[in-house]
Amino acid sequence: MTISNRQHLLEARNAYLQGDYPFHMNFLERAKKNGVYIAQQLNLKATIEIFKTMNRTNNIMRMVDLHGLHAKETIQVFG
Repeated sequence: MTISNRQHLLEARNAYLQGDYPFHMNFLERAKKNGVYIAQQLNLKATIEIFKTMNRTNNIMRMVDLHGLHAKETIQVFG
């Protein structure tokens, strides 16, 4: 079962209020890692949608439009 960022932050707050600073930092780090993972997943989803939108029409010359994508995101689409 995955614990949400909100739950991690609530646990961090409770640990801080109880004076348990190591647990406080632990829960903050977990929330940060979970947030980064979620952001990466959403970025990948957006990258795929941008690619699909920009290349929706059948191009006679078979060119691929990569406008709006960074190099790393382009590699993710084709990787």
